[in-house]
Amino acid sequence: MEIGFASYSGADFLLFYAALIMAAIAAGIWIPAAMRPDGRPSQPADAEELAYLAGGTPRFVESVVAALFARRALQVEKKTIVKTTGAQGETPAEKSLMRHVGDLSWSAAKANLDGHADAIDRDLTRRGLLVDPAERLTLRLMPVLPYVFLLLLGAFRWQAGSAEGEPVGFLTTMMIITGVLAVIRLAKFNPRTRAGDAALASAMATAQRLRRATTSGEAGLAVGLFGTAVLVGTPYAPLHAMRQSAGGASTDSGDSGGDGGGGCGGGCGGCGG
Repeated sequence: MEIGFASYSGADFLLFYAALIMAAIAAGIWIPAAMRPDGRPSQPADAEELAYLAGGTPRFVESVVAALFARRALQVEKKTIVKTTGAQGETPAEKSLMRHVGDLSWSAAKANLDGHADAIDRDLTRRGLLVDPAERLTLRLMPVLPYVFLLLLGAFRWQAGSAEGEPVGFLTTMMIITGVLAVIRLAKFNPRTRAGDAALASAMATAQRLRRATTSGEAGLAVGLFGTAVLVGTPYAPLHAMRQSAGGASTDSGDSGGDGGGGCGGGCGGCGG
């Protein structure tokens, strides 16, 4: 028995495949929105928890370093974080970073703070702002399945077309696009619950002023919510430049609602993002 679409002409199948790509994009947005747990209404305790909620371990590390940098406890020299003599941290994470012997690369700073990030992850999960780690893999993979189906379907038609001597260049291009979209969807992982999304959205709405004017006491919160890009044009811009040169500088976390992409990258159960 011949599968219906196998008899499509090349042009008809490409139109059919393009429609399925659009359907996969819609499904990739709808599935995590429908599956996302409600969680429990709660508010993060401080800027470090908000940073982790917004962007996982990378954003948390940026927030801690930004707070110390703004208070001149740390200095930035190219790709190196240099501690100021006699300076101390205020939070447990800051104190841990300041106790480190010698200067720090960005990766060393992250390694130093990984344990604190894990503790925040557990606390936010317990309070209902993050999805339980046991459920995160399912929530990450389910939106990717429509793209996997499309790739298998494209491979079937590609093989059949090649055997018949048909041109398959356009189909190959569309399959590559499908693969790229699948990778993007896999990376755009938001482990927050609906309550977590609401808490982050509320904090961001309240702190919009920080996009335009960030004081030394607010640098950690500003970076935690909006990424190091918010420091551009401020006295703390060298930190953003250092983060860019080190690779992986966070961007504006404007995706706080729904299935946001930047949420909880890295430390949130493998996101992240």
